[in-house]
Amino acid sequence: VSTSDIFYDIVVVYGKQVFDYYMSVFIYNNFISGTRKILINGAELEVLRIIWFDSLEDARLGINPKINKVCQYYGICPYYRRCLNSEFLPICQEICDIGMYAENEHCETCDQGQTTLIRGANSHHLCIDNCTDARGYQFQLDRQTCEPCSSDMY
Repeated sequence: VSTSDIFYDIVVVYGKQVFDYYMSVFIYNNFISGTRKILINGAELEVLRIIWFDSLEDARLGINPKINKVCQYYGICPYYRRCLNSEFLPICQEICDIGMYAENEHCETCDQGQTTLIRGANSHHLCIDNCTDARGYQFQLDRQTCEPCSSDMY
């Protein structure tokens, strides 16, 4: 019996929502607040990664892993960070200032001449041209570009 078969049987019997919750509780108890180790047939093993899938076929191919929802069930991050669900352990991501973004855990600065419109941007795609660096230009939200101001504006 493979682990994929065991997973498939559990999901069919209990349903996906119950399984998602169970796995989140298991991950929290054993890996976030615990030792990251499990005991199997008398051998203590350190678990480096847990991946689960919606279907046996996805598991066999190793595609479309589910994201666990530990963040939704436990308040594990301090107030100045946001909790990101991930394939294994949740990430406590920095909440970045304007002009920065965090796609993973830490903030990165937008490219030169770019900024973000919001604090807490989570993708480099939210970096836009910084029109305040160029006098006589304004940001056009619909086009996401800097355009010259009309003659009656500055």
